[in-house]
Amino acid sequence: MSATKSPTAEPAPAAPNGPGAGHNVVVISDLHLGEDLGLEATVQTVRDVAMGAAAVVDFVAHLTQRRVDGLPWRLVINGDMLDLQAVHVPTTEPRLAGVAELGGLGRRDRLAHGAGRVPEASALRVDLIAARHARVFVALARFVAAGNRLDLVAGNHDRELTHPAVVARVRAALLAAGLRPADLDARVALHDWFVVEPGVAWIEHGHQYDAQCSFEHGLAPYDARGEVIANVDAASVRWLGSTAAVDAHSTEEWGFAGYVQHAASLGWRGFLRVTGGYVRFFQGLWASSRIHRGLRQRARRAAEHDARLQRLAAERGVPVAQLRAVDELRRSPVTRNMVRVARMLMLDRVLVLAAAIVAAIVVASVGGWPWGFAGGAGTLFGGVFAGQFMASRPPRDPSIALAMVPDRISKLVDVPCVVFGHTHVAEELELRGGGRYLNGGTWLPAIHPGLLRAFTHVVILRGPDGPRARLRQWRHGRSLPFGGGDAESGPHAKVPAIQVAA
Repeated sequence: MSATKSPTAEPAPAAPNGPGAGHNVVVISDLHLGEDLGLEATVQTVRDVAMGAAAVVDFVAHLTQRRVDGLPWRLVINGDMLDLQAVHVPTTEPRLAGVAELGGLGRRDRLAHGAGRVPEASALRVDLIAARHARVFVALARFVAAGNRLDLVAGNHDRELTHPAVVARVRAALLAAGLRPADLDARVALHDWFVVEPGVAWIEHGHQYDAQCSFEHGLAPYDARGEVIANVDAASVRWLGSTAAVDAHSTEEWGFAGYVQHAASLGWRGFLRVTGGYVRFFQGLWASSRIHRGLRQRARRAAEHDARLQRLAAERGVPVAQLRAVDELRRSPVTRNMVRVARMLMLDRVLVLAAAIVAAIVVASVGGWPWGFAGGAGTLFGGVFAGQFMASRPPRDPSIALAMVPDRISKLVDVPCVVFGHTHVAEELELRGGGRYLNGGTWLPAIHPGLLRAFTHVVILRGPDGPRARLRQWRHGRSLPFGGGDAESGPHAKVPAIQVAA
């Protein structure tokens, strides 16, 4: 987009959704606005979110002022724009007075960690984020007022965007930022699951293909109390991230020893605090597992999920069978299986070490001196080694899991381009069928992934030979090819066309 047309003086009229809608498409994701409002957000976290927000404001202003080939933009914010699971809302908040259900594990948990992810609390979280990041909402309002289209897709950190009360607060924030009601109704949409440009692209956040972040029924993620069911990611943010006093993005690759060392470095009070957070993390995962085992509630959620899926199919013109086939590609959440929960909680490693200690004592007692003691020491050493080996096993990279899915989606939905977010890792891969998978990465310049890999986005430009998709990065006040230097001779340079079925 370095080679662009002059800004359009008058807003272009709203165009219908679809392949002939006359929009160029930009996809960004993972802004995580609100992560800076967590219970123990670090100075680094506040800086990272502020930097990402400032970059988004500049980028959206750039799109507002410039068009390619005179076409308006369709900006898709592909999940985790709002980090609703990170924002702390105390139960003493006056606007929660009279709310019967505040979620969490009970009164003591709510006093320590605030209200859970119930709709009333998450509606307040939207208000808090909109107040902290008002410039972002103003930029989006101006973007839409200029004749462009805005689509917000729910991710795992803002799953509450599936609830009408929370959607209403997002719409109110855009109105408060200056957007006219007519523009809001005509050119802004919030999506439970996906955005599809028929024959061109399928766009969704991608968390359903990551077992630590998925929901068993993505369109019905609430328990009987109306709270979002905690997955591993949400539980770790609420009960570990809020007590460990570290940037959550810096600990993604930590092992068991890493957490122990960090807890020990905090002194005995810090160690007890982290240990207490770990206990509550265990309780939260156990509670989620119990919810998944409740057959009646599972049946209720399954029925609600399928009903919403059928409504989506009718609204988007996608056959129900296709949507169900895509939905079946999701990965079952870790909390559905107690063995996987035990491994996630590192209980398998604890049990191995405990068994080794008991076995070493038995061997030493039976064998006597010196061979029994030698055997006992060897048994203990073997148990410690086994525990260390299990602790050193790297967690499965979600980027690998997500990259296995787009080829199947491309064939099921008959689109040549599939776009995800979620992993914070920008990627562009060719599909076996000739299409392309792109991951839009993140706008959060946290310790992981860092500035060199932040501010990435996907651009799909319409041209005479068909749409062209490319992974790009916002830097130096321009949208430039990601990892490809600054040189570019035109808006379609070095971007192969996507073959679109007639």
